[in-house]
Amino acid sequence: MPRPDPLFTPPFCPASDCRYFHSPTGWRYRRIGFYHRQATPTRIQRYRCSQCGRRFSTQTFSTTYWLR
Repeated sequence: MPRPDPLFTPPFCPASDCRYFHSPTGWRYRRIGFYHRQATPTRIQRYRCSQCGRRFSTQTFSTTYWLR
């Protein structure tokens, strides 16, 4: 089973109304587990923004995520 990249760091909060959307300086987030899917990679890391509470995953920052 492929593992998620342990060095991945979300670059900014994906919520457009969060203050860290445009300026990620000082932004904090928490890892909140994984979800499993059938496609590769099967295990996707989940995160939560400490400022606005938005939940997101590593897939949110993938170029293919926004093509759907």
